[in-house]
Amino acid sequence: MTTPQSDLEKNEIHSSGSPSQEDADTRPTNSFEVALEPQDDPKSLPLWRRWITALIINAGAICVTGASSMAAVAEVGISQTFHVSTEVATLAVTLFVIGLGIGPLLVGPLAAVYGQRPIYLASFTLMFAFTWPVAFSNSIAVHMIFRFLCGFSGSAFLSIGGGTISDLFTDEEVGTPMAAYTISTFIGPVLTPIFSGFIFQNAGWRWLYRVLIIWEFVQTLLLLLVPETTIGIILKKKAVRLRKTTGDTRYYAPVETEKTNVLRSIRIGMWHILELIIYDRMALLLDIWLSLILGILYLVFQVFPIIFGQLHGFNAEDTGLTFLGVGVGLAIAMVSQIFWNR
Repeated sequence: MTTPQSDLEKNEIHSSGSPSQEDADTRPTNSFEVALEPQDDPKSLPLWRRWITALIINAGAICVTGASSMAAVAEVGISQTFHVSTEVATLAVTLFVIGLGIGPLLVGPLAAVYGQRPIYLASFTLMFAFTWPVAFSNSIAVHMIFRFLCGFSGSAFLSIGGGTISDLFTDEEVGTPMAAYTISTFIGPVLTPIFSGFIFQNAGWRWLYRVLIIWEFVQTLLLLLVPETTIGIILKKKAVRLRKTTGDTRYYAPVETEKTNVLRSIRIGMWHILELIIYDRMALLLDIWLSLILGILYLVFQVFPIIFGQLHGFNAEDTGLTFLGVGVGLAIAMVSQIFWNR
């Protein structure tokens, strides 16, 4: 029994090999391998939708990296609430950043297996859930453990965000959106101290994380608008659709023929990262440079409250505004991108 087929399905079948009986005996073995058609390519999406997707990814990166520095403003309150030293309260930032560093080793390979969209949704859903114990815990141990888990969960936006941007834009277009994504990872840590000082001074440190919970919830809803951009997963879905509509089980995507599992993907992904650092001098130098810049940036979060708060008598609101200088520098860097594009 046959089912009627739409023009789109016929085009998909034709592109991968017509299933007609007269060609069945002469068709080569790989003629049932689905191919990427122009309408399947994420780069063929309307420009406005590609930019909205990029902005949502950038907003997620701002939220994740902003959550890392938010704890710096709360250190005084955490120290007083849990009766611990300032050095222990500083671990709220340190453990979050450690989670951000470890997470990409696992998240990147998982995205290749399951696709980027599920990873984004799982990332923010878990981060949203793990922030609740941070905001309402009565134990410093629980607070610190879940700060690490929040950083680990949110690390997806630092490991696969750039891949999504490159999937959406051509080589000629990708410069500006990629620069915007890169800048967003630096804007987050600078943006949150500016308004966190006002929240902390007027409502206490727990409200910092309550606001973060609301922010994460809204961001999770926005992520529902992000399409899948991983080519292998797109072809896999196309093959499943063809098998369902035609009844021919011979259609397949290249990713379905690969003998892989999650643990093997993670092992290969970790090796590729190490291999890139060892053999690609440019990648190594960029990693060292970014490590230095991020080290200085996070040092600022600890030093500015001491310099302006303790030495110059600034309150929490005024100390937060001192980070505007870094924000101005980032804005200038983003504007200058139109010149580097040439």
